[in-house]
Amino acid sequence: MPPPNVESVEDAVERLEAGPDPERRHRDGAAGWEGWTAAVEPLVDRLVAGEERTRGRAATALGWVGDEAAVDPLVGRLRADGSDRVRERAAVALGEIGDADAADALAAALETEPNASVRRAVAGALVACGEVETAAEVVERHDGPDREATVRQVVRAMADGDRERARARAAAVEFLLTGAPLHRRVAAECLDPGDDDARSALVAALDDADPEVRAATATTLGEWLRGGNTDDGSTLWRLLAHVGRRAVGLDVDGTPDATGDSRVRSALVDALDDDDPRVRRAVVEALAAATDRRAVERRLRDVAGSDSDESVRRAAARAVDRDGNGRGK
Repeated sequence: MPPPNVESVEDAVERLEAGPDPERRHRDGAAGWEGWTAAVEPLVDRLVAGEERTRGRAATALGWVGDEAAVDPLVGRLRADGSDRVRERAAVALGEIGDADAADALAAALETEPNASVRRAVAGALVACGEVETAAEVVERHDGPDREATVRQVVRAMADGDRERARARAAAVEFLLTGAPLHRRVAAECLDPGDDDARSALVAALDDADPEVRAATATTLGEWLRGGNTDDGSTLWRLLAHVGRRAVGLDVDGTPDATGDSRVRSALVDALDDDDPRVRRAVVEALAAATDRRAVERRLRDVAGSDSDESVRRAAARAVDRDGNGRGK
């Protein structure tokens, strides 16, 4: 079925060329294009022979259509088009089509593509195509000057996977737990602690052998705490106190947080004893970011008065002088 208010394929394609940039409307412009295979041939003609703007719009629309017949032409644009924008849109379209036959071309582009925005789109397309292992292999063997950027793009694509891409998120968690130091650090920066598996892995990563990984982990957990994902639960605590402290998940001072899972703040408090001052400073800043710091303020005061590193003591002193939102009292 064609898009609304169009009379033919040619009419739809002409409107696509002349109208607002479909990328700005993202998926809102896809209505009627999905599965409209009659549009593939004229769109491919424009993808191959049109001006730069037309080629980019044709690539976007081919992704909306989602027909595998567009894979080879899109791969051709990804490999050879002189426009960064067209290559980026071709990669996005390949991810939306989700055909595993594009995996080899996407993997090659991830290693050789000079433009960061295009590589980011390629990484997302590989994950969207279900080629999580391929993306991981590219990351592990890539050793160019932009290695960190490439690792970040792939791991971010994995970590951002929605519920239908649980395998991709699991791969990002695996990077954190077993990858090389760079992979572990990037995964620590990219994973969302709101996901239960990611949060468990991040808590474990506070004991990582690499201090940069531990510091990155503390920062990520602190950003999550700043988002208000836990609270003091004081009302609930008063209601349930008679049940006994073991009946609910306890915070470090005996107060349950919103989910009954006290591991994040407890693990951060334990990490205040880390051997590396960079890690301790990151942990102090993470604990200072918590929406309620009453559970840890005593420990922060201890650190402010006794830590062996001056920068850690200063960070802890600043934390004690702030409210839960990081503003001075």
